[in-house]
Amino acid sequence: GRETRGGMAANFWMSSHCQEWLRCKADDAKTPLQQEKTRRNRLILSESEETKLRVHLAMFISNLGKHNQVRCRQRVIATATVYLARFFYNNSYKDFHPHLIAATAVYLASKVEEWPVQPN
Repeated sequence: GRETRGGMAANFWMSSHCQEWLRCKADDAKTPLQQEKTRRNRLILSESEETKLRVHLAMFISNLGKHNQVRCRQRVIATATVYLARFFYNNSYKDFHPHLIAATAVYLASKVEEWPVQPN
């Protein structure tokens, strides 16, 4: 079993984050869900365009978090970036508008990190 302290794995390599969320390209080809997501993404984006979109969305979240009407901590921005990556790990960019999901990730991260953001 996993050693835990306060509900978290004592060893990163045994943590649920490492075991369940860190993936490589070889993992993407293994499951039918991942194959379908990749197929749908390739209808609208090449692999290099998808990489550029991921970088753009990380910068979008960072800029959104620094905006005068939002102003949230770096921890909220980092959490939102992880949520966005996890969301699009299982969902296609073709099915959801990336900026809407990014804004939603910032809002959710602000709640989880207890740094309230009021949408206007």
